[in-house]
Amino acid sequence: QAHLRSLEGTAFFVGKAGLFLTARHVLANCLARSSDSHLEIGMVVKGDDGKSAEERLVPIERFEFAPDPYDVAAGQAAYFPASPLRLAITDVGLWQKVAALGYPTSAAVTEDEALWMNPRGLKGYVQRCTLPRDMPIGAHPDGLELSFLIGPGMSGAPVFTIPDEIV
Repeated sequence: QAHLRSLEGTAFFVGKAGLFLTARHVLANCLARSSDSHLEIGMVVKGDDGKSAEERLVPIERFEFAPDPYDVAAGQAAYFPASPLRLAITDVGLWQKVAALGYPTSAAVTEDEALWMNPRGLKGYVQRCTLPRDMPIGAHPDGLELSFLIGPGMSGAPVFTIPDEIV
């Protein structure tokens, strides 16, 4: 049992081996907070490897940050949900249908001392492909401007392409 103090962002599992991806700044912020407060970090997940509605905390066993300027962290946890997400190298461009799924802080529900969240799904399209020169603040890789807002807490959420047959 865990007493959650804060939620930082979203991570998502890929495949069946407990591998997850998130934003580098999400995991870095968690590590800094835990160092300052001596609290443990982990991921809030659904019990029974995603089959139960009950939530539990799973420790992060190992992780690695992508090199700068990429805001990506990959890791592994002893949690093995079936994930419909698969990684693939694909060209994504203007008007491509995309979706995101994550846990925005605006969807957090607190009652007494309990805290829970249900995921929020977003769907839209790519409005603009950005180059590093388009983002004058800091060093940025190529990116995408989407037709929907990625709100606080959604950092690290997957943005994925949508097949044409899914409306």
